[in-house]
Amino acid sequence: MFLIDGPYVSDYLKDTIYRCQIRVIKTDQSVKYLDDIKTNYISENKAVDYLRDNPEELLYTNSENTLSWIYENLKEGVLANRILRVKDKVLFRDRMASLHPEYFYKGIAYTELATLSTASIPFPVILKPAVGFFSLGVYKVTDANHWDRVVSHLSESISSITGLYPKGVLDNTNFIIEDVIPGEEFAVDCYYNDEGEVVIFNMMQHLFASGSDVSDRVYITSGDLMLQYLAPVKAYLDKLGSILELNNFPAHIELRVDSGGSMNAIEVNPLRFGGWCSTPDMAQYAWGVNIYEQLITRSTPDWESILKLQNGKVHALAVLDNSTGVHGEEIKSFNYEDLLKKISSPLELRKTNYNRYPLFGFLMCEVPENDLSELYWLLKSDLREFIELK
Repeated sequence: MFLIDGPYVSDYLKDTIYRCQIRVIKTDQSVKYLDDIKTNYISENKAVDYLRDNPEELLYTNSENTLSWIYENLKEGVLANRILRVKDKVLFRDRMASLHPEYFYKGIAYTELATLSTASIPFPVILKPAVGFFSLGVYKVTDANHWDRVVSHLSESISSITGLYPKGVLDNTNFIIEDVIPGEEFAVDCYYNDEGEVVIFNMMQHLFASGSDVSDRVYITSGDLMLQYLAPVKAYLDKLGSILELNNFPAHIELRVDSGGSMNAIEVNPLRFGGWCSTPDMAQYAWGVNIYEQLITRSTPDWESILKLQNGKVHALAVLDNSTGVHGEEIKSFNYEDLLKKISSPLELRKTNYNRYPLFGFLMCEVPENDLSELYWLLKSDLREFIELK
């Protein structure tokens, strides 16, 4: 069963819903975003009754905007409790303490940040909303002086993102201060089956422009990456799922792997894969599979066969976030054509409403394994050369 909401539903997801006749809960938002396809709807009342009677039903959503529907209609149920224990980063870390007892974290109200004694903070740390999305409001803080600057800047940052997403998705009331986790960062689209075993559908490495970068600009995947990390990541995520008691639970999980192979989860995003239909749709280009379809059939990818077909390419997803320093409402246009001229093998470009969201779109492309220069240009560009002001 799927629960569909905005801010974006890709044509690829729509086509899958139609072709596979996936059951979709009929809400005002699902009708709004799926109005041009024939959909196998189930009414809200019937869906609520069914999910209450079948708490282990596999429910997938394309957007965390739907979490408020779940909290309202299935409150205090098995599913709502599972979501809460991963979505609230403080509760998530409480659960994870047995797996990573040395890890520092502290929950704190936004109103208390300015008066917190920096002597109690083991810099460097990450400061971010306890309930967050898309690296919004996330800072890497290096020392006490930097802390003061970040906290002073935070009110302006919060005002710019308030209202973009529902409170169940992004809430700036409470924050978490936590250790900087060393190593390479990965994003994994997966689900936990009815036995609590993780099934990995896609895995992408998150590239950063510098040690202080916390943006979501570039993700890559390749056959070599999957061969190296698939087995150890699965072993770690199986342990994670056991601690968090995740069964019949789709997720987009971010974790880091250090040079010694030790792993630590950053966050578990509930009931969805990558936001804005990004990483799940990317899998069609990287692996030639439809992971929405694999989810509803509860299939396990035949990675041995899939990886034999790899062709020495790196597949990449670029999140074209607005790093220009100019607010979206001040931008008249963005020159997507000029951007594409910088990329030798684009696969798909998806434009977004940059006046509403701090995001110009998503670019899927491929590059040779031995030349990532285009990706590092994307990683470091502020994209200002492509905008025209009003």
